[in-house]
Formats: sequence, C-alpha cells, structure tokens
Amino acid sequence: MELPRLAADGDLPQVTKGQQNQETKHFILFCPRSSQWPDEVWIAPKLRGRAFGEITGEEINDLALILSKLIPIFVLRHGNEFPFNFYIYPGGDWYLRIVPRLKVLGGFEIGTGIYINTQDPQETIMFIKEHFQNPNLEKIQTEHQAKYSKRA
Repeated sequence: MELPRLAADGDLPQVTKGQQNQETKHFILFCPRSSQWPDEVWIAPKLRGRAFGEITGEEINDLALILSKLIPIFVLRHGNEFPFNFYIYPGGDWYLRIVPRLKVLGGFEIGTGIYINTQDPQETIMFIKEHFQNPNLEKIQTEHQAKYSKRA
C-alpha cells in the first residue's frame, strides 16, 4: 500500500485550498478530502522541504502543544476510548498523520484497497477548530460524540 502524500511539489496552500484548517505558528492541521478513516488528521509543517529530523526545538514544542490539545478532545469525542496510530511520512515533505483505529474494515475495503469513510472530513476539522483552543467539555460529550459505527 502506498502512503498518502502531500502535493508532489510540497505546495501546502494548494493541498488545503478551499478546505478549513487549524493553524499554529509552525503547523497546519487539516483533514484531507479523501480521508480514509473517520476523524483522520494530518499535521504538516508550514516550512516545507525538510525532513522531520531537521525541525527546530521551537517547532517540536509547537507540535507537542498541538498533540496535547488534539488527542484529549478526540478522547472525549469517542467516549474515553480513542485508539489510534500515527506515523510521520518520511522525506523532504514530511507530515504527521493521525489514524483513528475505531472502524473495522469491510470486505470491499480489504478486497479493493478503496476506503469508505462514513464521516465528512469537513465535520472533523470544524470540530477541531471549535474545540482546539478552548474545549467545551459538555458540548463535546453531548453534541459532538462520534456518530459513526465502530464495529461492522
């Protein structure tokens, strides 16, 4: 299976064109239009063309802050059960991809390699934008609970 990539030329504004996103000083968080998983999020550095090992201490701190805000709101959204994988896409245009592991793949997905995502990625990024800086715990637990089926 080939890893999803950013644009071949690393042009991040083109990748996120027309999409909602959440920005910090050094990173852009977005949910690709063709997300394979519900609540999948990509975190890409604004400064492109470098390997992950070349980021600065200030960027590491910013990335750590992003994860310390993002993971807890997803834990609440998923009823205190948020198993996920993440990987750092290697190379000169790296990004960190968070892949929730709540959905069981169906026969179509396994057989064809084509993923069916039952959640609109725009809904995920709007959730992030609303709760990233100041999470509303009550609203997350009542209005923003994950609604997609976790088991087939």
